[in-house]
Amino acid sequence: MKTKFVLAAMIVLSILISGCQMNPTITTTPQITSEALPAATLSFYFPQLTVGEKPDTQLVLSELESKAADRLNIQLNFKWLPPALYAQTVETRLASGEELDAFFCGLPGQGLLDFIALARDGLLADLTDALPAYAPGLVAQYEQNDLNCARVDDRLFAIPSLFPMADHVYAIVRQDLMDSYGLAAIETFADYEQYLATIKEYEPNTIPGRIADSTVALFARAFGYAVFDKDHGLVYGWSDQSMQLIPWEQTPEFQIVVDYLTDWAQKGYLELAAQGAGDIWNAGDRIINGQISSFLFAGEYRIGETISLVEYVLNNYFLNNNIPREIAAYRLYPDLEAQRLNPLGNGLTTGSLALSAQSENMERTLMFLDWLQSSQESYDILMYGIEGKHYQLDGERLEFPQGMTIDQNAWIGWDGRQAFKNLAYERFATDMPLEDKEQYTQNIRFNAVLAPHEGFFADYEPIADLLELRKQQLLAKIELPLLTGTFDPDDLDTLIGQLNKTGTDEIIVNIQNQLESFHAP
Repeated sequence: MKTKFVLAAMIVLSILISGCQMNPTITTTPQITSEALPAATLSFYFPQLTVGEKPDTQLVLSELESKAADRLNIQLNFKWLPPALYAQTVETRLASGEELDAFFCGLPGQGLLDFIALARDGLLADLTDALPAYAPGLVAQYEQNDLNCARVDDRLFAIPSLFPMADHVYAIVRQDLMDSYGLAAIETFADYEQYLATIKEYEPNTIPGRIADSTVALFARAFGYAVFDKDHGLVYGWSDQSMQLIPWEQTPEFQIVVDYLTDWAQKGYLELAAQGAGDIWNAGDRIINGQISSFLFAGEYRIGETISLVEYVLNNYFLNNNIPREIAAYRLYPDLEAQRLNPLGNGLTTGSLALSAQSENMERTLMFLDWLQSSQESYDILMYGIEGKHYQLDGERLEFPQGMTIDQNAWIGWDGRQAFKNLAYERFATDMPLEDKEQYTQNIRFNAVLAPHEGFFADYEPIADLLELRKQQLLAKIELPLLTGTFDPDDLDTLIGQLNKTGTDEIIVNIQNQLESFHAP
């Protein structure tokens, strides 16, 4: 079996159910006995991202109903819709008042529902006062800025993710080679360049490195910028309270990036055939094969895995296969605050929930969500199912019952779980050292903050065509050439001029005018 398929088998479970554990301080819902509440059926709608309804859906929901019976007196109705029908169906139900209490959402522009437009159309429940009244324990687990990201016109209309993520930049390197050549810890791009040069000189059969993300993700924050829009290459100074947008390619520091990548390519430091974003596991496979020795990667989380998990999986593979190698992840610029990702979520690794304005069960829905997030026991049922049937525990580590594989599991991996993920309770499916979990928690809690613009959502519709043109030109004429060693630095000024002529200035003016009326709640 090829190593990439071995790796895939090792990580697929981790992608579905990875996370960190810590114990939150919970303020529980005021005690209300079920006798005081009439029976209610709570209907949740989710997009069918993979398989939709799982075989044991009703079994797990019944278990939740039973556990909550003395508090909530509810029945649960989870429904899944194909992505092509999801938005239209939910919007129709919201407008008509048909059965629907809560639904899965995320950041605008992620292919899900636009909760901002729905809120302004009066289709969403205003949770500003209701959430703290009926879900005080849930509210207590948020930082205020997280809730602010879910506000529209200063009112709260969504329940964001409790699973914080951030963009950190890491150099994933061969630690055994670091030790062999007496290299110091890598904390800057210059340090990483020294590593590349050493491997090039002394390990001629190994490509020194690879780039596993875009230049915006890798370099902008390290040079003092907040990333406003990664796809369209828009940034602003981290300390600039006025948030004056700058095209990434027009910043003075971008020339430094061009110099780095051009020089690294010319000196043979990089694997240039297949660079790009989202290929962390493919790059890991290349390290296992001995073809490359390192890669640069932006993101504490991508497709659900921590950097610590990358270290664990690869080093565990080396150990189990008697391969005398070791990798380590060095966080670059460790004293620099990292940019937290918007807690509304991208719909793939995390998501949010919104409630219908016409729901007759708004209070009970919030009480249910509060109960879910008040204990490890209730969280485990929702996320992992019934212990002994869907999962088992080895200490705090999650395992499948003997002989069961992920594709055979009748509940774990269900679509929509992303909206309920909670860093406090999420379990690891691999026996990672406790210090790795704690390190992630420290990074995300104390070394990462939301950028000043989070909570602002631009109206891109009037400039959609210009944005698409800019995105395509950035990718084709700058990003891909830089990452594949074909970029000519002498062409930069010409390319900037071409981008300006195709609408970059108009894009900046349009969004900047919108930003001027934005104020954080």
